[in-house]
Amino acid sequence: MSRHILSLSPEQLTAFDLDALIAHAELLNQHNRETFTDPFPKAPSRWLSHYQFTSHPIALTSQGDVDGGLSWLVGATLDFNCPCREARAVYSRPVCPLL
Repeated sequence: MSRHILSLSPEQLTAFDLDALIAHAELLNQHNRETFTDPFPKAPSRWLSHYQFTSHPIALTSQGDVDGGLSWLVGATLDFNCPCREARAVYSRPVCPLL
């Protein structure tokens, strides 16, 4: 393994200086604060979907099995609702694999 020594001037190294990086990040953050002034989250009228998660708690029987069986476990663990289904008219092509 060989090392290559690069001859860099101090001006070229300042781009990799931590203080220079922090100063540049502060400038970018200030620019973003001035540019993006809309509040977050968006107003509900601008949402593409109004999906709400519904909790399905899992209970165990006295024998240690899932109350309701394996199908209840799968249905409670995986959420088969797709938010883009509600906003289908907004999308030009289906983006949900369940559509």
